[in-house]
Amino acid sequence: MNQKTLHEFSHFDEYPNSAFIKIESFAKLMSVSRTTIWRAVRNGEVPAPKKISGRSIGFNVGEIRTYLESKGVCSDH
Repeated sequence: MNQKTLHEFSHFDEYPNSAFIKIESFAKLMSVSRTTIWRAVRNGEVPAPKKISGRSIGFNVGEIRTYLESKGVCSDH
């Protein structure tokens, strides 16, 4: 896991709802692979990523929190 992903994962609870994280951090939060996240996005099971700029996409922290709360998953580490 690279430093940025580790930082996003370990500081997720500190981010504002308007922030975005990369798929690697979302996968780590869910304890699944990137492939599983993409499959869940395709099936409409998890919030879809948003285009941030150019070729960059990210998952909105607020949407992820809402999703995790709806599933009864606590994001506290």
